[in-house]
Amino acid sequence: MGCNANAVWGEFAAKINSKQGARVDLQIITGSPTMDDIPSKKALGKRNLKKRVGAKLNSKMILLMTTHREPLKSLTDQTHNDVICRWIDNPECHIIVKPHPVEVLDNTLLELDDRITVITEQNLLHPLIKAAHCIVSPASSILIPALAMNTP
Repeated sequence: MGCNANAVWGEFAAKINSKQGARVDLQIITGSPTMDDIPSKKALGKRNLKKRVGAKLNSKMILLMTTHREPLKSLTDQTHNDVICRWIDNPECHIIVKPHPVEVLDNTLLELDDRITVITEQNLLHPLIKAAHCIVSPASSILIPALAMNTP
């Protein structure tokens, strides 16, 4: 890692960084241990989650995570457009967008095809990450739960 130390939310996040090669003594726990209980979180189960979001039971869910900060937002929007163009017509895939809450407040979310499911409910975030076939996201803290749940 290209830094002197890492601020992490809790022990679990520190262990993830250490497994990726970061020195254990340079993982500084800052609080907000909501990530520490990820392994114990009860997922809705893929079947129930897919029903809830309107995905076919045999589909692969592609989860697109957005951001509101430029210049990353423009780059992320372009990447998401590329993913959407490539996979929207594939009947084996279901695209889900989980917008950053600020994008929802500012009404700056990318204009999306009606076949794409937009999920704004925060309580579905971890179940979506767990159930997704893959996640496309800018580099952000949202990737910590994905790493913890082994979601590519």
